[in-house]
Amino acid sequence: MKILVVGDPIIDRYTFANINRMSPEDDTVPILDVVNEKIVLGGCLNVALNLKSLNPQNDIFVAAPMSGWTIEKLIDMNVGNAIEQMFNYWLFEQPSAEEMIKNRFIDAKTNKQVVRVDNKLKFNEKTIKKFKKAFSHVVVDNFDCVVVSDYAKGCIDWSIVNKLKSIGCPIFVDTKQKDLSMWKDLGNVMVKVNEKEFLFSEHSKQIKNLIVTHGQNPVQLRKYDQLVKSFEVHPVEQANVIGCGDVFLAGLVIEYLRSEDLEKSIKFACLAAEKSCLKQGTCVIGEEEMK
Repeated sequence: MKILVVGDPIIDRYTFANINRMSPEDDTVPILDVVNEKIVLGGCLNVALNLKSLNPQNDIFVAAPMSGWTIEKLIDMNVGNAIEQMFNYWLFEQPSAEEMIKNRFIDAKTNKQVVRVDNKLKFNEKTIKKFKKAFSHVVVDNFDCVVVSDYAKGCIDWSIVNKLKSIGCPIFVDTKQKDLSMWKDLGNVMVKVNEKEFLFSEHSKQIKNLIVTHGQNPVQLRKYDQLVKSFEVHPVEQANVIGCGDVFLAGLVIEYLRSEDLEKSIKFACLAAEKSCLKQGTCVIGEEEMK
């Protein structure tokens, strides 16, 4: 299978630190003594990693504003030769570090997150414009499936959706945008949002296949605002929810490509997300873990 992942790239940086003292300027402020740091791929890149890891036989292609550095990281993390086949004309000016990086500071003793320093809400206009121009030349009919990982940073808009309207393969969408109307006319689209996103969403009643995750409460499958079915999830104590939605999306896609059964795919996605919750931070779930 050839899978195209379209969306917003994010870099997750984890800074581990010991907290042994409080600031002399303000005794309510902890001092972080940094001991270690790791960088992992997030956003649409994390989705791509999990798609490959859950089924290594698939060829994964990523359409996102990325630099050569980002691609080297993908290759280093054993995503396979498919990553090296990415379209060269997508390698244009990358978003700046402050736009891409989410920096989480972690207490090294307890592995608890202390604070997150976030990136900007959207990529700069120049980057977005170049990305859209490059994507307009992509032959999307060549893929068996398209996965849209939309972190609302500006890469996904009506121009992308209009291009996807011409294809007949399944399209899976995970979006943080409030307005879901751009997906309403595509019968081959399955849209996934979390509970908070669903509560604040607009035009959700117009979506044919809407999947709503509710943390450790049942996942809902809705059709045009009607609840079709709920799917139980197994509660995980002290669950790690970082990147859990990316893993859920990847699991949903992988099982649907095997079975073409949406309900079965949701159950598989729930299991993959559960395994993600047991790990620390942004993670990748492997094919063997799902057996």
